[in-house]
Amino acid sequence: RALATRAAYERAMASARDGTLAGASDGDGDAFAAKTLARTFDGARHGFVAATRCRGAAACASSCVEAAPRSFVADATTGKARWIERDDFGDASADETSALAYAEWCASERCPEKCIAFVTRRQREFMLEVLENDDGASGVDAFLRELVETAEYVNGREAGRRRARERDE
Repeated sequence: RALATRAAYERAMASARDGTLAGASDGDGDAFAAKTLARTFDGARHGFVAATRCRGAAACASSCVEAAPRSFVADATTGKARWIERDDFGDASADETSALAYAEWCASERCPEKCIAFVTRRQREFMLEVLENDDGASGVDAFLRELVETAEYVNGREAGRRRARERDE
């Protein structure tokens, strides 16, 4: 698994260097790096569904599409869940204490395959490009798992830093 992850990572980074995977580094730094997050952190409220692991809305006993229909939709081609990109993150109805945010969190927690993550917009764009450039290699799923774990870690640290700064002000 480690070799497959490494091979997928090397393919993604090669794509980033030749410009076919632009989200990796678009002149503003690595979307997963602490220095970049300090400048671009948006609260990590953008959903990402790892389609490589999703069973599909019809086959899932805990369908996120049913639990949070404003946030998830079944892809017309594959039947797998997909996040609905919205621009209402500044809206009070979509903040992290809203019923919508709670429904999204519940859907994520109930996912039997644990394929839903909340990340920054730039991290989501990068991971979607990784999925789009999937050549069927077994390492892509492992690479996405590593990216999600990294995102959860660095985003949690950045959110904590921001809360501490607000508390100190």
